[in-house]
Amino acid sequence: MTAQLGEFLLIVGGAGLLAAIAAAVLRTLATRARAARAGLIVGSAALLGALALFIAAHARADLQLAAVAARCDASLEIPWRIVAAWSGGEGYLLLWASLASCVASAVALGRRRVVCRGEPITLAALASIPLVLVGVMLSDADPFRTLATAPAEGHALHPQLRHWAMAVHPPLLCLGMSASAAPFALVAGALWARRGDRHWVARVRPWVILAWASLGAGIAVGAFWAYVQLGWGGYWAWDPIENAALVPWLLLTALLHALMGHERRGVGKVWTAALSAAALTLTLLGAAVARSGLVQSVHAFAAAEGAGVLAIAAALVAVAAATLIIARGDLLAPDSSPAPAATRDIAITIGSTLLVGMAAAALLGLITPVAVRIMGGVGLGVAPAFYRRTFVPAALLAGVLMALAPMLPAAPGRARWRGLGIATSAAAVGIALAFLSGVRHPAVLACAAVLAMMASLPILQGASEVLEFSRASGYGIAQAALRVLDRTRRRIGGQIAHLGFACVMLGVAGSSLLAARATAALAPGESLTLAGRTLRLIGVRESRRGDANEVRAEVTLDGNATLRPAQRFHDGYDAPTPSVALDSGLAADLYVVLAGWEPNGARATIEARVNPLVAWIWIGAGLMAVGGGVSLSPRLLPRGTPIVAASPRAPHVSPMPGAEAPIPDAPAIHARGLACRAGGVDVLRDASFDIAAGTMTAILGCNGVGKTTLLRVLATLARPSAGTLRLFGGEPEAARGSIGLLGHQHMLYRDLTALENLVLAARLHSLADPRSRAIEEIARFDMSHRADERVGRLSRGEAQRVALARTLLHRPRLVLLDEPLTGLDTEAVVVLCETLRDMMRRGSTVVLTLHDPAAARRIADRVLVIERGRLADAIEPASPRSAERVEASP
Repeated sequence: MTAQLGEFLLIVGGAGLLAAIAAAVLRTLATRARAARAGLIVGSAALLGALALFIAAHARADLQLAAVAARCDASLEIPWRIVAAWSGGEGYLLLWASLASCVASAVALGRRRVVCRGEPITLAALASIPLVLVGVMLSDADPFRTLATAPAEGHALHPQLRHWAMAVHPPLLCLGMSASAAPFALVAGALWARRGDRHWVARVRPWVILAWASLGAGIAVGAFWAYVQLGWGGYWAWDPIENAALVPWLLLTALLHALMGHERRGVGKVWTAALSAAALTLTLLGAAVARSGLVQSVHAFAAAEGAGVLAIAAALVAVAAATLIIARGDLLAPDSSPAPAATRDIAITIGSTLLVGMAAAALLGLITPVAVRIMGGVGLGVAPAFYRRTFVPAALLAGVLMALAPMLPAAPGRARWRGLGIATSAAAVGIALAFLSGVRHPAVLACAAVLAMMASLPILQGASEVLEFSRASGYGIAQAALRVLDRTRRRIGGQIAHLGFACVMLGVAGSSLLAARATAALAPGESLTLAGRTLRLIGVRESRRGDANEVRAEVTLDGNATLRPAQRFHDGYDAPTPSVALDSGLAADLYVVLAGWEPNGARATIEARVNPLVAWIWIGAGLMAVGGGVSLSPRLLPRGTPIVAASPRAPHVSPMPGAEAPIPDAPAIHARGLACRAGGVDVLRDASFDIAAGTMTAILGCNGVGKTTLLRVLATLARPSAGTLRLFGGEPEAARGSIGLLGHQHMLYRDLTALENLVLAARLHSLADPRSRAIEEIARFDMSHRADERVGRLSRGEAQRVALARTLLHRPRLVLLDEPLTGLDTEAVVVLCETLRDMMRRGSTVVLTLHDPAAARRIADRVLVIERGRLADAIEPASPRSAERVEASP
């Protein structure tokens, strides 16, 4: 029954995926998208059901299934039976197909309310990968194939795979390979729809980060398993199967950095498209090599199940990507007027090029043994010395660029020598600490310098931002830190990942260049000394543990700790399985293996290794995974939600300097019979009103009724054709320096940064200490983290925040705002309202135009309504007692 149900679910899953692909050729766009989503959901549900059924068959040791009988036995503990489900080729394919279909469904559901021309192409491309895997399973590697006669006992999971790392290593790799299809599919959909803009980059980035973090974590876990389980003393042997995962990870790393240039400056679009296609292509090619049977590796699958199909799929992806890139070459050209590259952008470009070069070197090691075997030669591979000569200098240079890039100028001509000075000082401290610890090798000293620079950046920059934000906004340190973290989590995640990369570099350099090794045949009581550590053999014992005969040596370390390296002979396996004894620390690992023994225990051969700094590899891998998680995390708080309840000591908006001014009795604005003509049309007719000082007045009206014209007249930018206007009891021109105006367009200089715009405005208003005033105002609107970003790269809402900060910078007596809420989130609206109320307490008068009557009644003291250029009436704002309608002033 299990086999029949499993086969049925595989067929249903394949049919659903095929339907999603077929939906791309339907006539109506909305119908195509809905049909593709439905097919993906059905396909992913069926494949997840098949995976659950396959795991359940392993958990109960259903030996009728050939895949279960080959790797599972009732004597195994249940956790290892579940691990056995994906230790073979069939289960690995089923796990990959299930996760790939889930990724496709997630992409589809993430845009279910938005339909664009490229959406069916994206979904069809995503459905193709799990469909190919289902085809391989149904033809060559059926996980539900049954045996004619169920054996009495199965062949238990290999002892070296009975480790917690094997419970997470394959799922992480499969998740990374599945997520790597999403960037290419999204890019293909955007190009098919002829979208060459930067906006779809935000949709691609999370999937790139997910694929990068999952693949990286899977590689690290696999390296740790090799280190503690295989007993050879290392963690990376540069065999082709290891390179099969490393190559796409390096390309995804380069893609992450290429997306920055694409989004910020509109350049490198071909680079982005090519890297997304290359990552998926080489993921499929690596899987084909692992299943080809042409490469000898502890990571390879023995049977050649579906290798040819996967290789053909990789070739098709490459051809499709090349065709699409060539056909849409005009869309992938740089923007017509790209911003000149800054020093930071150049550093990022060089770093990305180095990553691609490293991927090319690893690719050579991946395909060389396969090519030699296909041509009839022996399994010749690329020697590890080749990788040391290529990867070590490239990784060191990339690490230096990663450390320096955030401190380099973000815009041309903007030097940040202070940051470079801090980086240099940190590097000197790192080298000094490593030197005092006894390190003399130049490469390790260089890695220590890079690590010190990368550690100094987030600490110093983060502390500076928190202190500055706290001073300018009135928040306490803890509140300001939460706010800065909430706003800059993507950048902080990148800094954490860079720090993790530096830790990995330090660990690899130290363990590769400073390692020591000694082997000795010892009798009980004899000792071995290595790197100042003394190992003394106590004795050798033989015992029976579970399903294995064990030979265990007892060794004391420096007369204190006892280490117990062993060799186990499991039933059904001829070769022994080593059990490594480890004494781990941040400075070095002592790695002890029982290499041989005499039958009577009179003598044992002990192999000892000192691996310096290897713990930093696992620390760095963890930091990179954490950095990816931080970058993918949602906002800590919903927009508009304060961190803590406001209090008199820490108000949500910092109070403005100066005492509250007395409100004059005379109106701030006195208008009688105002009229204005534009293009022969009476835009404003017979407007008469008074607005008291220290109040907020909202002007309502439909489009084209004269709201903006009225604000321009009040701002003295337009002369009325009739009527009189007095501001603060005098002529309007005399009050120009006391007016702050925000129009429909933010009127900021796009090539200047947000802070530079505000500093310039402060200088034009002759304010004392322009930079401090600009920093204070930009922090008020929560834009400190974007202060050094050019306005042309800001979103609509971010630019609106900066424009509001510039409008209120000089504390104008009359504030005129034309649709100020456009593009603002709830939090920014709260900040704006509190800032305006604070200014009104000091005598400022606010006039703003709105379209929403509910918002006007909620925030304004008075609401005026304009209809066809006339001031029709005034509406008092809602109050607990009444909402009264009154006549306009005569």
